[in-house]
Amino acid sequence: MRVAVVCNPMNPWDAALAVNAALFLSNAIRKDTVVYVNVEGTVIVIDGSRARRVYPDSESLVGLFRAIKKGKRVPGVRIGQCPSCKPWCPGEEPGEEPCLDPSACPFPGPYTVDHKLAVLQIELDRTTARRACNKSSSRPPSK
Repeated sequence: MRVAVVCNPMNPWDAALAVNAALFLSNAIRKDTVVYVNVEGTVIVIDGSRARRVYPDSESLVGLFRAIKKGKRVPGVRIGQCPSCKPWCPGEEPGEEPCLDPSACPFPGPYTVDHKLAVLQIELDRTTARRACNKSSSRPPSK
């Protein structure tokens, strides 16, 4: 399970971009990711494996944030608190539950939070794929 955290308060529109970058693939939702995003002081938690009626467009996500803040129940989405976790940065070996915190890794240039989250997810995907390839290639040849 991956954990993406954005604990600094954001406006709903920037938070929607961050959730989109952390949770969505081009054709699916990341089932292995839980996103914690601080929307104007309220931390909203979205569990990709359980989330229903969560869509990638910003308007829908901003509406979802408002509904959750007003007490509406949506499967896989709740109000919570940011976890304390050791952030993973590219170049490191990921642990069991890598924590993606865009404020913790040095990025050259003026990248926004959503760009940083997208890069972290892509780099983690690549690192995980390389690790899987190395494990499968280390098996002894079959006879």
